[in-house]
Amino acid sequence: MDPLPSDGRFFSDNERLIKTLQACFADLVRNQEEQMKRQDNQARVQEEQAVKLQQAIEALKPKVPVTDKKTAFWSAYKTLADEHDREFQQKYSTDLDTALIFAGLFSAVASAFIIQIQPQIQPRGTRLVILLAQNLLYLSLFSTLLAALLAVLGKQWLMYYLSAGERGTIEARGLERQRKFDGIRRWKFDAVMQTFPLLLQIGLFLFSAALSIYLWTVHISLAIIVFSFTSLGFVSYTALLISTIASPDSPFQTPLVLLVTWLAPTSLWLKSRLLFNKAIAPFLWLVHGLSMACSSPNPKPRNVLPVFQAQFNQASYKEDEARDIFSPAIPEPSPEVPAVSWVLETSTDPRMINLAAEMVVHLQWPSTIDVRPQLNRLHDSLLRCFDYLRTSDGTSILVGIQDGMTLPAIHLGRAYCALRWALTSGKMQPAHQTFHYAHTDIKMLSPELTNVVRNLAGEPAVLLGDGREQATKWALRTIPSIIYPDLNSRYKHLEYFLNQFNKDIPTLDSQSFADYLFCINNFLSLNSPCDIGWINKRQFQTSLLDCIFHGLLTHLEHKTISMFTAARIIETTGLLATKEGNHVWHYENSHSTRQSIIHKFCSSVPQIHGWLDVVLATGLLTETYYPGIPSCSGDPAWIYRALDSVDNFAHTLEWDHITISGINGLFSALLHHGAAPAKQHIHLVLHALSLPGPISTTAAYLLLQENVAGWYQDVQLGSILQEADVWSSLIGAALRNGDLHQPCVVLGNTLVGIPSWQPFILEELGSWITIFFCQEAKK
Repeated sequence: MDPLPSDGRFFSDNERLIKTLQACFADLVRNQEEQMKRQDNQARVQEEQAVKLQQAIEALKPKVPVTDKKTAFWSAYKTLADEHDREFQQKYSTDLDTALIFAGLFSAVASAFIIQIQPQIQPRGTRLVILLAQNLLYLSLFSTLLAALLAVLGKQWLMYYLSAGERGTIEARGLERQRKFDGIRRWKFDAVMQTFPLLLQIGLFLFSAALSIYLWTVHISLAIIVFSFTSLGFVSYTALLISTIASPDSPFQTPLVLLVTWLAPTSLWLKSRLLFNKAIAPFLWLVHGLSMACSSPNPKPRNVLPVFQAQFNQASYKEDEARDIFSPAIPEPSPEVPAVSWVLETSTDPRMINLAAEMVVHLQWPSTIDVRPQLNRLHDSLLRCFDYLRTSDGTSILVGIQDGMTLPAIHLGRAYCALRWALTSGKMQPAHQTFHYAHTDIKMLSPELTNVVRNLAGEPAVLLGDGREQATKWALRTIPSIIYPDLNSRYKHLEYFLNQFNKDIPTLDSQSFADYLFCINNFLSLNSPCDIGWINKRQFQTSLLDCIFHGLLTHLEHKTISMFTAARIIETTGLLATKEGNHVWHYENSHSTRQSIIHKFCSSVPQIHGWLDVVLATGLLTETYYPGIPSCSGDPAWIYRALDSVDNFAHTLEWDHITISGINGLFSALLHHGAAPAKQHIHLVLHALSLPGPISTTAAYLLLQENVAGWYQDVQLGSILQEADVWSSLIGAALRNGDLHQPCVVLGNTLVGIPSWQPFILEELGSWITIFFCQEAKK
């Protein structure tokens, strides 16, 4: 038996075998565990690689397009905002950390000198130099500690800003983030943050000045050395500041530069403008007026000041100045406007700009915002979509579209036209960019893009047809933003605008119809930019219709447009209003107001050649009479003159849709005025009674009025009415329209007492009794 070296005991062979087997099994188990660990690590590594590979594959997959424009925009907005905010946080966090470290070190140094000098401060008899140096040191320490405190607060402000958009939908988070970002810009967050290093620089300067002053009491050589380096540093800092102000490209930017560049030009400009207004401008006006008076071959009374000159010429006709129609001047802007504006200002990604451009046309923009940066970005992005040909005079002419850029060009062009109105406001005078195109090459573009290009070039093009409702709505909304150089150009484009409706009358809703009315009014008289900026104008339909008729009367009186053009405007408007499927009227205003506007216009139209066509065209806009509409005031003489003109041409008159609507409008006007038709117009009334549609009901109303009861007793007129079987027609109309029951019963009671009418009553006795009992049931 062999002893075991460790404890000297002896083991048998069996025990040694068992010990050896245990050791072998332990090694085997340990090897298996290590192998299993290696396998687990390898499996974990493979799993991580598989996850990364799957993420890479998902990233390479084409993104499923989002059909909702808002969702697509806010998704892209979040990506851009996250990138911007990361850079924003990194920039200011680094600056604040540096400011805190410098403030801590500098405070220790300043405190040491304060402690060193403090024993020399006595309640009385302290030297002025020592007192001044100690005061400067305290100011330096206070400035440094204030910068440290503000740096700590800045850290908290950053955390508050970065906590935006943690809850809610993606749109709500985006709006919350944009609200906080607008607050940062409105409250000059960047300028406040720039004051922190400025306070440290001020503290360092005060410390150097205090040290220079104190060392004069120690030794003059030390003071000279410190003062020299302090002066050198101050001069160098001032030189760097001047170089930065003189050249914006200078890399030596300091916080003080922003303050100096902001204050200096403003004060200089205000002083120079004040000097010009008070001293130079009146002198120049006086010299100009005297020189014009002296140089005229036939001197006439002239006014030196332009304000009196305007009053002197106000009697002559000229184009109306822009005036506000809508109230308030501009509605509440859309909440998405700041976000879309920020994206157009910040992003250089074509996809982001395209998504923002899609949003632009659907938003209500405020009149106070300066949209020139957004328009410049849209203009530059739009030019990159097209191929251009440079002419000898430097003009760029569009000759084609680049591959795959049709849809972005449509979105960018529509957005540009949607914002173009802001350039005509009082604060922004520069004209918008002019686009030129080759007529032979534009035919190769898609119809939607062609429509956009024409509007960009200043043509009021409307894309009509089935499936193009959105393009039509956009065109009607943005056409008023086109600027025309003179009246002739506006009237020429008015003809072009109306000609597009000859072949096709589009399907419009009440909002688009209001945009159409605004387009017409914009051709007739200038509209203010604030009115052009309105998105939803449907609540002002009646006001726009009144402005259109007022403008037509003005131009007809001054013969600047023809009766034919006026009739076309009213006819096109009426066809849009009466097309089947169109729901154009916004019924916040009463029918009677619109009827009064139309009748007032018809009574004021100059009765010259073509005036009847204008009056008949208004019938398309006239509501069919019903008893609930209040009576109109005014002289109905124009109605009789119009009916006389119609009666004169009755034998050659073509009873088409326009004529029938016009005569129905004249009959309705008689009913609105409570006037009876003239006896010589009886054949027109009887013919209208035999026609299908609303005109037969209007004619029935005329023949059932109390002031027409004498016609049935008149021998000549009674025979005409009996030959036309008027009673049967009136009974049929009353059966179709319950509002005719009462006047039909009243007329029947009258006709029963007239022997010549009794046979006609008996023929329709059953129907008359039915109408009688229906009328009694209503009571």
